[in-house]
Amino acid sequence: MRLLVKILSIPLDTLFLRILEMPQYPCLLKYMAYNGRRTVSLRILKAVFKSKRRLDTLEILNQLLTFVQPLLKDDENNEEQLEAYEFEEEQENVAKMIHLINNEDLDLYYELLQVIKKELIQGGIKRMKYTIPSFIFNLFKYIYALDEAITKSKPKKTSSHLGTYSEEEEEDTKVEVGKLPSITIQKVFYQINELLGLITSAYPEITLRLFLQGAQVINNIQNNTDLEDLAYDFISTSLIVYQDELSDSDEKLIAIKLIVSTISHLH
Repeated sequence: MRLLVKILSIPLDTLFLRILEMPQYPCLLKYMAYNGRRTVSLRILKAVFKSKRRLDTLEILNQLLTFVQPLLKDDENNEEQLEAYEFEEEQENVAKMIHLINNEDLDLYYELLQVIKKELIQGGIKRMKYTIPSFIFNLFKYIYALDEAITKSKPKKTSSHLGTYSEEEEEDTKVEVGKLPSITIQKVFYQINELLGLITSAYPEITLRLFLQGAQVINNIQNNTDLEDLAYDFISTSLIVYQDELSDSDEKLIAIKLIVSTISHLH
């Protein structure tokens, strides 16, 4: 088994992401024991990191997900258990992979995120401790990009000596941009809210921090007029998590400081 792992790892040192173009590669993985497949999958991820290539197409992302399935889901037929530190290393690398997902086309970017989201949810609550926060921070990055696109699409008004604008003047102030994406900022925040609901009971401290981070993102973006109620809900939910889910006194002290600090910086 070790020899097979070594043989399958050799192309990773030189080919990097080109192995994703080899349909026979995952077929070979099927002949390995589950833990052997996990080892090779982890090496594939590290090769992707080394290549410094973004996951910016559906083809590349779907192929990579096929290669690293052993890191994303448990095998019901496998009775061997990983050590806690081994599992943590695997999931930290999966979380790192999520940050490679990006595209200037915001509709495609969102579609890529939905592909990985489905895989993360199916991975179970134990993995979500590592993967959902990483995914939500990528959604925050998407929100900032979407906010910037919306802002650039608006007329850029400058002062006029008469205080009014002719149609020609107003047309000249518009920034030339492509068609705005079909996804709204509000829809992305609702998705974040749903994801946090999945992990609140299991990981309340992480959830509380992410709710507060969400409120800060709403505060930071320019197109937040319709999001004030959502920001209020994020803060309110963080207080509910503080009251109902946290029991350790040290955790509660840290949490209330974070809540107060966040509220003090909102405007």
